[in-house]
Amino acid sequence: MNKVNDSWRNFTSELQRVYDRGFEKPEYYRAVRTVFDQIQQLALYDDCPIESKIDLVHYTTWSNALNMFKRTQSTDRVDDWTENSCLPILRMYNYEQSNDPDEGRIKPPALKKIEKKVMGFVKSLDSSKYDSVWIEKMITGTGAFGCSFSSGSPGIEDDLTYWRLYGNNGSGCSLKISSTFNGHIYKVRYRERNEQDREEDRQVAERLDELLSVCKRAAFDATGEYKDIVGGMAAEFLFRIIHSYYHLIKHVAYEGEKEWRMINVMPKPSSVRFDTSSGNIIKRYVEGAALEKMLSSASVITIGPAVPNRSAARAYIEYMAQDIHKIRYVTVKNSRQTYRPTL
Repeated sequence: MNKVNDSWRNFTSELQRVYDRGFEKPEYYRAVRTVFDQIQQLALYDDCPIESKIDLVHYTTWSNALNMFKRTQSTDRVDDWTENSCLPILRMYNYEQSNDPDEGRIKPPALKKIEKKVMGFVKSLDSSKYDSVWIEKMITGTGAFGCSFSSGSPGIEDDLTYWRLYGNNGSGCSLKISSTFNGHIYKVRYRERNEQDREEDRQVAERLDELLSVCKRAAFDATGEYKDIVGGMAAEFLFRIIHSYYHLIKHVAYEGEKEWRMINVMPKPSSVRFDTSSGNIIKRYVEGAALEKMLSSASVITIGPAVPNRSAARAYIEYMAQDIHKIRYVTVKNSRQTYRPTL
């Protein structure tokens, strides 16, 4: 876990330097905010796909694939998109839509101990001085979103079993991301409900405990209302990491899925909406620039074996991916599977 340890050391060192400079009021707050913003999704494991030598594939429905490339208008923009933006998006689902009812609830004791410490820190702050809505969302789980990827050997992007399980009975699409993509996609761990700590749990807890100490010093050194503002910001950051960890653990019964996952805890309110076409499912999106990077450089989009008029479907996706969104090197192909959809 050398890269993770290096990331932590760099982060805590920079935060310590900000603290030691002793900025006054707004200048101090802005400096701390800048440091926090540098690592919104800090890596908790060294699970980079390029090192694991496996393919990661996201299966989705045909309608979601179409929406992924069609959402370009201002009413569909996410976060800081401009009105004329033309970037693809990838839907993420709230954890309540997971097939595992234990998701987010299998909490290693070491992480639960840290979470309790952070809650104690929060109680020492004045909640009227910062946005406390995120606490309720964090506790209820409505602020945690994920996007899943299947892992396996070459060819997993066109596998009959996966088409049946995750590809809308062959009527969807699969997205194989580039092996050179080094984003925040993590391997899911599988545990029993009451399993004790593993060594990786203890290492992450130790780093979080160290970071909490630095954050406390940064908050309590701030003057006036900035103590509560900086403190609330630090607590939100810590909670985001802790709950990302929780949502990378599923019950051992799902171990055969070999799932990897992109996690986003507590996204901006502007990126969370209700999907009224599918029963008010809470959803958010992978921002266009991130998805564009994910799909570039030798990624593959496969049209499912049961999609009607696959030639036209393939031509459309090629046009949207390559001509409209300018995603370089992406390959679009039809499935080679022989498939009779369920009547």
